[in-house]
Amino acid sequence: MPENLLPLNPALPAGLKLPANSITEQLPLETRPGAFSLRIHSGMLETMGHNMYSSVAKCLAEFVANAYDADADNVEIHMDFERINSAKNIVRANARAEKNAGTRKNASAVYDPLPSDITIRIRDDGHGMDAHEIQNCFLAITRNRRIDDKGQQTLQTSESGRRKVMGRKGVGKLAGFGAAEHIRITSKRQGQTYSTSFEMDYSKIKSTTDISDNAFEAEYAEDLPVDEHFTEVELSNLRCDSMKSSPDTINATLARTFCILDQGFCIKINGTQVQEEEIDWEYTYPPGANLANMGKGKVAVDSDDEESAIEFQYIIRFRARPKDHGTDAQTSRKRASLPAERRGARIYAHGRLAHGPSLLDLHSGVHNFHAQDYMECIVLADSIDEYEHDFIVTSREGLNKDNPVVAALSRQVTELMKTALGEHSKYRDIVITKAIEEDEYTKRILVPIHSLNGKSQRAAKEILKVIGKEHGVKSDIYMEMAPILLQAVNSSEVLTRLIELETNPGSIRELANSMADLTRMERSDLLKLYRGRNKAINALQKLHDEGNTTRKNKGFEKELHLLLKENPWLVDVTYSNFLTSDRPMGDVCRELNRVLEIDDSAKATDDETRPDLVYVAANSIACEKVIIVELKSPGIDLVKDHLEQLTRYIRKTDQHLRTKFHDRKVEVVGYLIGKKPSPDSKGDGQQDLIFAMSNFGANSSVNVIDLLELVISAKQAHEAGIDALLKEEQEEE
Repeated sequence: MPENLLPLNPALPAGLKLPANSITEQLPLETRPGAFSLRIHSGMLETMGHNMYSSVAKCLAEFVANAYDADADNVEIHMDFERINSAKNIVRANARAEKNAGTRKNASAVYDPLPSDITIRIRDDGHGMDAHEIQNCFLAITRNRRIDDKGQQTLQTSESGRRKVMGRKGVGKLAGFGAAEHIRITSKRQGQTYSTSFEMDYSKIKSTTDISDNAFEAEYAEDLPVDEHFTEVELSNLRCDSMKSSPDTINATLARTFCILDQGFCIKINGTQVQEEEIDWEYTYPPGANLANMGKGKVAVDSDDEESAIEFQYIIRFRARPKDHGTDAQTSRKRASLPAERRGARIYAHGRLAHGPSLLDLHSGVHNFHAQDYMECIVLADSIDEYEHDFIVTSREGLNKDNPVVAALSRQVTELMKTALGEHSKYRDIVITKAIEEDEYTKRILVPIHSLNGKSQRAAKEILKVIGKEHGVKSDIYMEMAPILLQAVNSSEVLTRLIELETNPGSIRELANSMADLTRMERSDLLKLYRGRNKAINALQKLHDEGNTTRKNKGFEKELHLLLKENPWLVDVTYSNFLTSDRPMGDVCRELNRVLEIDDSAKATDDETRPDLVYVAANSIACEKVIIVELKSPGIDLVKDHLEQLTRYIRKTDQHLRTKFHDRKVEVVGYLIGKKPSPDSKGDGQQDLIFAMSNFGANSSVNVIDLLELVISAKQAHEAGIDALLKEEQEEE
């Protein structure tokens, strides 16, 4: 073994070790040393391992990055998801049993290890490491691989010189301890006939006060092919709740993290190549750009210094709507809005995701803001990772914004997204105008206004364009809202129907004069109504914003409960005429309150953790449709238990109404409203809800709605109405 591999502490066995100045003994209280030394406490293993890489997807991303920097062309990941899930269920069941028996304090987060024979293997065909490199490079915690012998960051490329390296912080090697308690690493260099292996055990390292007091026995396998080169990492004693990521989640994480890499780098999970989902993009900015030919950007950090400018590449793309005109079953699968946590800009540096997705400084007042649901912005800014100071946070979950470099880049990318949203809006205008002209359903609902004046017809089509631009002309929302809004804006539709029925012409002329006055009066009243409703919409917006900032994780369902109960149209614009128990003639609702023990008939309780506030609304005294709305605080993630409670309410309501109305069918639908969980949520309740939502169909009796979705939908519908009515009013003047 080379001399520099000998342990610093002669009492330790020979082998590879974590280098540092070890101080293993506590100084007596009265000692007055002439100098002090830093200690690296073994708690760093928790801080830089499990606390930063608590999901297996993030853990794997670090090993993939190491493979890339080692000039690998291929990375193979092998993990038995079926065995892992089966073992997780057993471990969690044991944890719950221990909690019930009083021998365990908490079973909500379980990081007990799975059986040691369940492993994850990550193997790459990079240049590999010999014993010297393992000791002096890999096991050197926080070593910056880009620093040369003179302390300058000149080593920006990989060993072959064909790639800019990702690594810089020197802590990714501890990522394995985020997902496992035992790590075995085997590596071989081309030109050598042996491989080097060593193992690190979390519990053994933690048992020492100073992390550098650990040595790892080296093993050498001889007589290997001289041309072979690789590194293989095997993780065992996998942490139970770190294994929550599904194959799809891991694929998505790795694809988003490394999607900008060169085509010669291939990642596979159990033999299947990792790649981003196939998307049907309807618009790209700059026009004609693609991943191989992006737009060029430049921003000066210091306006007085031209050399301070950051150059970057970018592309902003918008997904097509799944319910647009001309969509078939095949293309619909490639069209969908983005989850909230995936919207906005992804900033890459040296081929790896450094920040985002994030809307940066984009605010909701921007024109066409709702289109950000479908917007993806990719930015390549290698220079952001080439400054002397590291602007990427240690966990690699974002950029440190408290510096002029990142601030300047963020401002510029925000402006580009604003511009792209504006250009996309113009594009959607053209698409939807054509769709309205060609769509058969739209043609039918426009028939009653063909006999009206051109101004009224244009106003009607403007409303249809606004709804169609956002949701698509084939969406349920469009088909429900469009005829109602047309009817609300054009009360003279009654006149058209009389004409179609060939009523006495003289009567029609007399009625026409009255209807003209009535239309002006109703338009004025409708404007007042829509503007008044904006107060409720703003209140809903405020609740959503506070739920994610100042009052995060604090339950305030009662405020939301009262707001939605008094304004059922916030849930769905078609619910304007629904009755609740607070309204006159809301007898059926009051009766259901008693049956379900909800709302004003709920049992008295001081329990602030009560999971729901629920109300019932019916569309008429005859009760043809009943909606049940279950609410959760905007600051608390929804979970599967809330959905199950709502389903139980629906079942009880259906049973009661069948008995009351003698089997006359009453449609019962339920809405679970609150904060949708992120796909990367760690809790079983959140993941169970996400799985349940994925199985919802078009005719599902339940729906889960995020508060932000309510805000956008309500704003959209009523702002469209106001704009159309004002436009018609101005044209008449």
